Amino acid sequence: GMMNGAYVAVELFLPLLLKNVHNFSPTRAGIVLTIGSVTWAAGSFLQGKIHNPNWRKKMPLIGSTMQIIGIFLTLPGIFPAVPGEVVFAGWLIASLGVGIIYPGITVYALALTPKENHGRTSSALQILDSLGAAICIAYAGIIFALCRSLGVYAFGPTIGTLVIFAVFALLIGQRIQKPGSTTFSINF
Repeated sequence: GMMNGAYVAVELFLPLLLKNVHNFSPTRAGIVLTIGSVTWAAGSFLQGKIHNPNWRKKMPLIGSTMQIIGIFLTLPGIFPAVPGEVVFAGWLIASLGVGIIYPGITVYALALTPKENHGRTSSALQILDSLGAAICIAYAGIIFALCRSLGVYAFGPTIGTLVIFAVFALLIGQRIQKPGSTTFSINF
């Protein structure tokens, strides 16, 4: 939920950042988001091709790390001297990371759930995604509004907070364990 929330909240601010700081047209800023969606799909496709259990275990960590790095790379975009293409590159990395995270976490959650509860788990995952997005968007909006006097630099604390949320989510995700397990690690 937090990883999704951080991603969606940054995605909401990207067009405004690209327009206000880098003079991107709405069409050009929209293309950045569109290509990010394609990259997300590519990440999902790639992770689906990995069948080695040792690598499958690493997918949430790899995807989460890529998402954090990608979102972090959008931060220099608050400075007009930094080309908007840096934001674009960061967004591609973040989107690829999200594509790697999502299917694996869903499969993992369903693998831990008895078949008769798959519907409940699936619904809970959808609610969690929506709740995570709502919370992160709300916090980002509040931070942006409080920092609005900074002009274009208000994007810095806003996106910076979302990076912190994503790091926090990664740390929480490292605690995922099979029932009855005494170690804290992601097991697929």
